[in-house]
Amino acid sequence: MKYLFLLFISLQAFAQSTREQQLNFRTQGANAALKTAAYASKGLYEPTQSTEAYILANAKNIAELKAFLRADLPEATQCQIISLIAKQDESILLAKYPNSKPQVSAFILKQLLAKPRTNISLKSWDAAHQKAFIIAVGTYKASWALPFIQNSNFKTEQIIAQLQVQGAKGLPAVWDLLKTNQVDAQKIADLSTTLAANVFLTEKLKAYDQASTAQKTVFLTYGSGRRWPEVKTLVWRAVQSNHPERAAGFAALTSWVELKDFDLIAEKLSIAQLPNEVKALQNCMAQLVKLDGTRNSKITAFALSAPQIINWVPFVQEVANLDWLYALGKKNEEALSAFVRINGKAFSNVDQQVLRYRNALDLTQNLETREQIYKGLAKCNSLSAMRTLYLGLKEPNIKQIAVDGLAALYVASPDFQGQMTKEWVLENQWQISDGAIRDQVMKSNPVRGFYTMYNGIDLRGWKGLVANPVKRRLMSADTLALLQLKADKVMQAGWEAKGEELHFTGHGENLCSVKDYQDFEMFVDWKIEKEGDAGLYLRGSPQVQIWDISLTRVGAQVGSGGLYNNQINPKNPLKVADNLVGEWNTFRVMMRGERVTVYLNGELVVDNVILENYWDRKIPIFIKDAIELQAHGNHIVYRNIYVKELVPQPTYKPEEIGFEPLFDGSSLFQWTGNTTDYVPVNGELVVDPKRGGKGNLYTKKEYGDFHMKFEFQLTPGANNGLGIRTPLDGDAAYVGMELQILDNTSPMYAKLQPYQYHGSVYGIIPAKQGFLKPVGDWNEEEVIAEGNHIKVILNGEIITDGDIVLATKNGTPDHKEHPGLLNKTGHIGFLGHGSPLKFRNLRIKEITKKKK
Repeated sequence: MKYLFLLFISLQAFAQSTREQQLNFRTQGANAALKTAAYASKGLYEPTQSTEAYILANAKNIAELKAFLRADLPEATQCQIISLIAKQDESILLAKYPNSKPQVSAFILKQLLAKPRTNISLKSWDAAHQKAFIIAVGTYKASWALPFIQNSNFKTEQIIAQLQVQGAKGLPAVWDLLKTNQVDAQKIADLSTTLAANVFLTEKLKAYDQASTAQKTVFLTYGSGRRWPEVKTLVWRAVQSNHPERAAGFAALTSWVELKDFDLIAEKLSIAQLPNEVKALQNCMAQLVKLDGTRNSKITAFALSAPQIINWVPFVQEVANLDWLYALGKKNEEALSAFVRINGKAFSNVDQQVLRYRNALDLTQNLETREQIYKGLAKCNSLSAMRTLYLGLKEPNIKQIAVDGLAALYVASPDFQGQMTKEWVLENQWQISDGAIRDQVMKSNPVRGFYTMYNGIDLRGWKGLVANPVKRRLMSADTLALLQLKADKVMQAGWEAKGEELHFTGHGENLCSVKDYQDFEMFVDWKIEKEGDAGLYLRGSPQVQIWDISLTRVGAQVGSGGLYNNQINPKNPLKVADNLVGEWNTFRVMMRGERVTVYLNGELVVDNVILENYWDRKIPIFIKDAIELQAHGNHIVYRNIYVKELVPQPTYKPEEIGFEPLFDGSSLFQWTGNTTDYVPVNGELVVDPKRGGKGNLYTKKEYGDFHMKFEFQLTPGANNGLGIRTPLDGDAAYVGMELQILDNTSPMYAKLQPYQYHGSVYGIIPAKQGFLKPVGDWNEEEVIAEGNHIKVILNGEIITDGDIVLATKNGTPDHKEHPGLLNKTGHIGFLGHGSPLKFRNLRIKEITKKKK
C-alpha cells in the first residue's frame, strides 16, 4: 500500500506540473521556450499542447508560420496553419497544393475554388493533383474554372465536372467528347439521369445506331430511368448481343424486367461470368424475388443445374442447396454464410444440422458468420450442440450468445440434463441473461445422465485390448493383469489424445473402455479417410460397422451403422446415411438387453436388432463388457464420446419348482423366427406388427408334453395364437396345433364358430367363453399338453379340456385337414395375425412319463 500511495502522489504531482506548463504556454505568448517545445513536438499531441499554443501565439506572424509549416507535420496541423496564412496571403494555397497530401489537398481545393483565380497551371501538377482539381471543380460547381480543365487527360472527370456545373446545358458541349469511347461511359450515364435532358437526348436518340458506345450507354441508362418505351427494346437488344454496349444494357436491365422474364434472367444468371453481368443479373433476380417470393423451388432447380452455380448464392433458400453451398463455402465466405443461414431450416434432422454447423465453424473466423452459427446451435436439441456452445464460451466475441444458448438448451432438453451438462452451464451462471432460465438451472437436480468417455487430455478411462471376452473369462487374474500391461503399452503407441479429438494412428489394437457396460445409450462422432474401415464393439463384441462406402469389393455400399457380424439377424443398415469420406459423422447407439438401435447422422439405420455373439454363437451376447473403438489398420478420428447408463431390463425367473423361463425378460436367444415384430420391452414380450417383420416366433427347442404358464394383454380386436408341437414351416394351425389367443369380445368376431373362440384348439376343440378380462387387463393362462389331452386354464377357470383323438373321431369339426394334429413333439410358437399385444412371465415345465 505504501508504494501505491507514493505512486499516486507522484502521478498527481506530474499532472499538476503539466497543467501549469500548459497554462504558461497559453498566456505568455510567443517566446523561445514555446518555440522550442513546439518544434520538438513535431505537431504531435503532448500534454502541454505546445504546438497549438505556438500556432495561436503566431496567428498574425506569417513569416513564423511559414517557417513552421513543414510536410512532416500532421495533416490537420498543416490545414490549421495554411488557413491562418491564407487569411493574409492566399498565394499559399497554390504554393502548397501541388505537393500536398490528400487531407491537405482537399482542404486547399475547397478554399481555392471558393472564388475565381487566374493563375491556374493544371499541366504543371502531377496526375493525382490534376485529377483531384477537376473533380473538385464539379463538386464545388466552380464555373470560372471550367476553361482550365479543358483538354485534360482525364476526360471522364472533365465531362462529369462540366455536367455538374452546367447541367443539361453542358450536354451539347460534351456530346462530341463521348464519341471517342475513351471514357467511363457508365459513370457519365449515371450522372446524366440527374439532368433534365429529355429534349436533347430524344433528338439524338433518332441516330442511335450511328452513336458511339459511350453515347449509347447514355441513351440506355437515361432512357431506362425515364422508362422510354423505345429504349426497352434497345436494352434487350444490347443484352442479347456481343456489341460493346452490352455492358450498358445489363446495367439498365433492372428497369425493365418483369415476372414473365424470370426464366430468361435465370438462364442468363446460370451462365454469366463477367462480374458486371453477374451483378446486373443478380440485381434483376433480387427484384423479381421481391415481386414474387414463392419461387424458391424454381430457384433451387436452376441453381442445381447452373454451370455458374456461385451466381445463385444470394437467392437459394431450400435445404436441397446445402451440399453445393458447403463445397463452395470452403473457399467462399458468402457461400458459407448462405450455407449457415439455410442450415437453420434443416431442423428435421438435428444431428446432421449440428454436424453442418460444426463443419462451418472450422471454415471461418468471420465474426458475423460465427455468431449466426452459435445462434443456430442454440436452437438444436442435441448434446453435441450443447458441447459446441460450451466450447464457444472461450470466444470473447461469442461468449454471451454461447452462455444464453447453452442455458436455454439445458432447460429445454430434459434428455440431456445431467451432472456434466449442468457443470457446463454453471461455469458462467451469472452471465445468463434470462433470470427465469438461470433459476431453473440452479434448481435442477439431475441424475448422472450422459458423461464423457474421453476427457480431451489423455487416455484415462481406456485400456488396451486383451484377447476377446471368452478368452479373458478363462484367464486367471494374474495372467490377465500381466497381459493388460502389455496391451496398454500398445494402446499408448497407437492412440493419441489431441484436444477434442481422439486419433487412431493406424497401428495397434482396439481401444477398450476400462468400465464394463450393460444397457446404455451413447453418442460418438467419427471421421475416416479413403478406404477407411473401423467400428464400435458393444459389450466386447463386434460390431457397429464403419467404412468407406466406395469399398464395394467388400460390400461397403450398404453403408455404415449395420451389425456387420450378424448371421441370423439383420446385418445391413436400413439405408445409406454416411457423409462423404473426410467429413464428420455421428452415431447414436442404444443397447438394451441383446438388442441394438443405431442412428447414423440422424437417420435410423438399425432398429432394435439382436446383436449376435460373434465369439460364441451358442450363447447370447454377454450381459456386460467393454465398449471398444475398433482398430483396423487405418487412421480414424473420434470426438464427442458420451455415454449414459440405462437401468437394465428386469430378468424373469420363475418361482415355481420345476419351471424354466421361456423368456427371461430381455433376450430372445431361446427363440427363432420373427424377432423383428416380437421385442423385449421392460421385461415384457411386445408384439408390434408395425415394425415390418414377417412370420411367427418359435422356440428353438422342441417340446412334447409340457405345462406352460404365461400372461397376456390384449388390445381391441387382437388376434394371435399359441402354436404347440409344430414344425417351423407351414401353417401351425394345421401342421401342428394352434390354441387361440383372441379378443373374441370384439364386434368384428360376432360370427365365430365355437372352435374359434379364445382358448380353443383351433378347428378341433371349442373353449368355454366369458372368462377373458376386459381388454387392456392382464390375463393369466396355463396350457397343459399331455399326450392327446389338451387343457387350457384361463384366469383360474378351465376353458378347454379335451382329447384331440376323441374330438376328431367323426372328422375334424372345421372339415379341414390337420396333418400335424397328432405330432408327438414340436416347437412352441406365437402365431401373429397383425395385431399388437403383450406377453410376460413365460415359463414351462416338461412333463416326463413315469416309468412303470
